Amino acid sequence: MDYRLIRHLASFKIVAEERHFGHAAKRLGISQPPLSQQIMTLERRLGVTLFERSRSGVSLTPEGKHILPAVETFLGEGEMLEAAVLEASQGRTNRITIGAIVFTMTDLLPGLLEKARKQMPDVSFYVREFDSNEALDALEREEIDVAFLRAEDNIANLRIVPLTTERLVLALPNSHKLAGNTSVELSTLAAEPMVYCPRAISPSYFDRIMTICRNHGLQPCLTFEARSITSQLAFVACGIAIGLVPVSMQTSSLSDVTFVPVQGDTDIVTAAVACNSQNQNATANALIELVTA
Repeated sequence: MDYRLIRHLASFKIVAEERHFGHAAKRLGISQPPLSQQIMTLERRLGVTLFERSRSGVSLTPEGKHILPAVETFLGEGEMLEAAVLEASQGRTNRITIGAIVFTMTDLLPGLLEKARKQMPDVSFYVREFDSNEALDALEREEIDVAFLRAEDNIANLRIVPLTTERLVLALPNSHKLAGNTSVELSTLAAEPMVYCPRAISPSYFDRIMTICRNHGLQPCLTFEARSITSQLAFVACGIAIGLVPVSMQTSSLSDVTFVPVQGDTDIVTAAVACNSQNQNATANALIELVTA
């Protein structure tokens, strides 16, 4: 393994992030001349110019932009290798790779992994962030062992166990005419621009919300797409849309948003654990049993 090349690639990544040799050198704990020499050596080795230099800093060349994602992936794999070696040296020879949406990473996983480490001292837990649809695909390809996501459907080859269910509430700008109501009927919202999480991110979650709307006589005016529920609230806070979100989001610190209960049945699965039913990973199954217990 060419460790010198790896070191130079790591330096390239830092310079690409900082867009300034001086700032990058400070992050790396070296002076600027050796860093500049490393980059020039790397450019000669690769046969391309990676940066355009100027008095104000540096910018990536088209070649540098093309190479950077592959370098980031390569260095990430190297970090995983180092972690695996350390785990093996400590006797932790089993690894569980977990895919998780942000909501579960903040609300469910910290306490769960604390328990799991006590009960499974020989297991290392590696967590990767996904949206729900990406996690489902990664499970099917067996790139991850367990996923924490928003899903409630029966999907071929996947075992999905709902963990938390919440009611939906209506998130409104403070100035909205309905902000003072004690509750709202969904059927009255037909003309309101709505911000939503698109189906491509979480198919089951999106489909369930659409079913709830239809059952309550609403054809929602889907106007703005948000990649997360937190982003939905940001759109609402800007005063340009309303949104349907889980009731737990009422704890949000956004002072520009008012939450109003929705009448009728609006229960929706907000978190589930899933695994590939074809994967006979006993440790993954033990983790799921721990969660569902």
